[in-house]
Amino acid sequence: MRRVARLYFAYGSNLSLEQMRFRCPDSRPVRSHFLPDHVLVLRGVANIEDRPGSHIPGAIYEISEGDERTLDGYEGFPTLYTKLFFETDLGEVMYYRLVVEQYKKARDGYVGIIETGYKEWELPLDHLQAAIEAQYREYGE
Repeated sequence: MRRVARLYFAYGSNLSLEQMRFRCPDSRPVRSHFLPDHVLVLRGVANIEDRPGSHIPGAIYEISEGDERTLDGYEGFPTLYTKLFFETDLGEVMYYRLVVEQYKKARDGYVGIIETGYKEWELPLDHLQAAIEAQYREYGE
C-alpha cells in the first residue's frame, strides 16, 4: 500500500501530468484548486506572488516522501524555492515559492509545458496569459 506523505499544489510546469509522472512516479492527481489572494508570475520560472482579491489556478497531487525529495531537488529547495502551506478541506497542502528574486523571461518551451498542464486540468488560460503578457512588458519579446 502506497503511503501518502503530503498533498502538493502545482501551479507551474508541474501541472503537466506527464512531467509529474516522470518526476514523481508515486504521485496521484487529486483535483484542481484555486489559491486565493495570489497570482502567477513568470520570473524565468513560475512563481506565486501575493495579490489580494486575485487567485491562482493549480492542481493538487498526492505525493510520497520520495516524490517530495525529488521535487525538492528539481525546485532547488531550500536555496531557490521555499515550502509554504495552506489548508483545504483535504488537509494541509504544500507548495513552493521563490526565495531568490529572479527577473528574466521564461523560455518558451517552459511556458508551453505550463500551458499543457492548464489544458489537461481544464484551468482557465487567462491567468497564464496575464503572466505571459506581464513578463513581456517587463522583459521584452
